[in-house]
Amino acid sequence: MTLRPTLCALMILAVLVGTPALYGADAQTQKAFDALYGDALREVNGTISKTDDVALADRILEGAAAAQATPKLQELMCDEAYKLGIRSMDGYETAAKAMLMLAEVAPKRAAEANQNLILVRQRQYSRARGEERDRLGGELLDTMLSVARSHVEAGEFDEGISYYRRAIALASMVRPDDRTSIAIELDRAMQRQRLTKQIALLRNKLEANPKDTTTAKLLVKLHVVDMDDPSGARFYAALTGDEKTKKLTPLATTPVDQVPADTALELGDWYRAWAAQATSASRPAMLTRAQGYYQRFLDQHTTEDLSRTRATLTLREVETALSKLSGTAAVKTTAAPIRASRYAIFNGRDLRGWHVKGDNDAFKVEDGELVAQSGQRGQWLLTDKTYRDFQLKFEFKLSKGAAGAVAMRAHDDSQVISMPVADDSNPGGRGFFGNFAKTGAILGRIDKNASLKPIGEWNTAEVQMKDLNIVIKINGQLVNETDLSDARRFGRQLGRFRNGFGRDATDAVRKSAQGSIGIEAGTGEIRYRKIELKPM
Repeated sequence: MTLRPTLCALMILAVLVGTPALYGADAQTQKAFDALYGDALREVNGTISKTDDVALADRILEGAAAAQATPKLQELMCDEAYKLGIRSMDGYETAAKAMLMLAEVAPKRAAEANQNLILVRQRQYSRARGEERDRLGGELLDTMLSVARSHVEAGEFDEGISYYRRAIALASMVRPDDRTSIAIELDRAMQRQRLTKQIALLRNKLEANPKDTTTAKLLVKLHVVDMDDPSGARFYAALTGDEKTKKLTPLATTPVDQVPADTALELGDWYRAWAAQATSASRPAMLTRAQGYYQRFLDQHTTEDLSRTRATLTLREVETALSKLSGTAAVKTTAAPIRASRYAIFNGRDLRGWHVKGDNDAFKVEDGELVAQSGQRGQWLLTDKTYRDFQLKFEFKLSKGAAGAVAMRAHDDSQVISMPVADDSNPGGRGFFGNFAKTGAILGRIDKNASLKPIGEWNTAEVQMKDLNIVIKINGQLVNETDLSDARRFGRQLGRFRNGFGRDATDAVRKSAQGSIGIEAGTGEIRYRKIELKPM
């Protein structure tokens, strides 16, 4: 009986780790790899044909996916799979998958992995035609932008600016509508480069004279206003001699949804004052910060008193000022960019990658959020891509009485596996039907009622789907763990709600072995953000 390669990998590595330390960690890992694939690697290196190279690359990558307990071995396997795959056009996709996995298992090498991924995508793109060329061009553009942002975030501005310029040139061919937004990111990167140099000069000046409060205040302003980075200003705030600056600068680094009401009001006033002296490029970000803090205060401070009235009126002034800054679109593009995960399936800007089944007006993108508005039954927004096994994460915010759903493995004509997202406290809404419509339910099954946050606050959802097993957590709490192979029982229950399953839902569930992620526009308004899907 032949052991599977992945099982061999774990067994060999266990033996190596359990023996005296004759080798360093790298040597141990290399020895484990050689024991698994050394002979095969020498064999393919001795032939002219590239077919066996690709086959071995696929085999190594398959093993890497199962070697999660040994990240060093997993990293080496990704490297070797890439080296083999890049040798042949037939192996480019394997090489690309290897680099995507490497970026995940070795985050410190993400920039290197993405650069290699760009090389692969460029080769694929240059050889592709028609729709496939458009798809690969889009993936290449997204990877270039990811690398550009990573370099800028790391302070490597020359490299980041170079990738942004390459991205603009590519966008002209594959996504012309994105050229403007990319150019704005490029301008922002160049501005950050100039500001970084200015900050370095001022920092040297302050180090020479720590009592120079004027320079300390200027450094605070550059970080807080021009860089929109209060965390970078914390050290200098303590040297300004200004008590308000010393108090509020560190508080501004706390997530808005964790700031107490009184502090939120103070921070709103602080950022509004900064906006008054900001440049046209920085003012939108300052007003947006102020807007968030005033709204946070109003969400927490519900007593109708002078403080609430003042905050309400001031918030209106801030919103009016934002709307006057060359329109909403300009505000969105000049504010700090949304840093999306590489697993994001919603880009925060538009519905690219999704399509609507039903009323297009039922869905929109606003302030980086996907908004599902009241609509007729059957109004769905579906991902263009389809998925089988995955981990899905997203945040959602409900209006009073709102009810909608998120579907897994959906199709244009069927959303068999759907999870309600609803105001469970609303007796007149879908909550009226009990567990069948409570947040986190699947086919009427729910293990524990979701602990939803107050209306208007963000909730988190995590859905893990593996074959016919599904696990759902709402706000970190396990709500549902269901084996869909038992769908026959649920189908009998659901038949009375005319859902189309009849008495047996098993076949319907099995036909949904792969499909889209779907969002329903139901009752009221539901907002979604940070929608991320990690294939398993």
